[in-house]
Amino acid sequence: MSSIFERYSRGLEKTKKGIFSAFLQKIKGRSLLDEAFLEEMEDILLGADLGVETAEKVIRAAQERVREGLSVEKAFHQSLLGSLSLKERELSLSRQKPAVLLFVGVNGVGKTTTVAKVASFLKEKGHKILIAAGDTYRAAGSVQMEKWAERIGAEVIAKGHGHDPAALVYEALDTARSGDYDVLLIDTAGRMHTKKGLMDEIAKIKRILIKKSGEEPAETLLVVDATSGQNVLQQVREFHEALGITGLILTKLDGSSKGGIVFSVESLYNIPVKLVGMGEGVDQLDRFEPLPFVEALFS
Repeated sequence: MSSIFERYSRGLEKTKKGIFSAFLQKIKGRSLLDEAFLEEMEDILLGADLGVETAEKVIRAAQERVREGLSVEKAFHQSLLGSLSLKERELSLSRQKPAVLLFVGVNGVGKTTTVAKVASFLKEKGHKILIAAGDTYRAAGSVQMEKWAERIGAEVIAKGHGHDPAALVYEALDTARSGDYDVLLIDTAGRMHTKKGLMDEIAKIKRILIKKSGEEPAETLLVVDATSGQNVLQQVREFHEALGITGLILTKLDGSSKGGIVFSVESLYNIPVKLVGMGEGVDQLDRFEPLPFVEALFS
């Protein structure tokens, strides 16, 4: 089995060959940070999807480290690493069974596939898994999840197109309790973060879970597409305000030529990226680890 560093190196190949390549070429062997160079660095970091606020923060931190005697390359390595959240990245599983993981996100980010990958990930760790196919708005939503569940050998509760997702979630929680399941994973319909009615509905599902189980879901996970760039930040803001996001899952990281969105999200919101998807396979989901991630970028 390949190491996490090797998987990051492969998954970040487009990023390393893209804008980040120019960044590395500029900082290697450099000893001074003059104003013209810093402006150039800011332009490159903005192009890598760090965003203005995060790029400025990274540059200020690098300047401080250079003043302390570090090389420019080492200073940027440490400042980028330092911009990432210090929060726990393991998926939280509550002591009370079942631990409930609620998955949310906009349309097209690969949420249903991600739920299946997480189910497979947890099943391999010995957990008894139940999936609630709560994407009842898409005619193919439940069918897609049922196919994934069959493929990974997990149980699923699914209803027909147009079924009330809140009622399905209510039933799924009862089934998970009576069946002594360790983890209940709840897929939800993709919704635009700018549509208040849809956001209110997902908030209702979360309230039902809290009322019925007596506690918050163990995780409320926002699934985002790494290729969406700075639009991800708006998604994080809107979903976090509505639901209180506990972690992020970043899909299609291998498809992005920028990859810097990780630094922006964590620096601005201090919400940890918990898992990253780097491929279509059911096993191509990794726990996000900051050090090998940054080292793979600099390798």
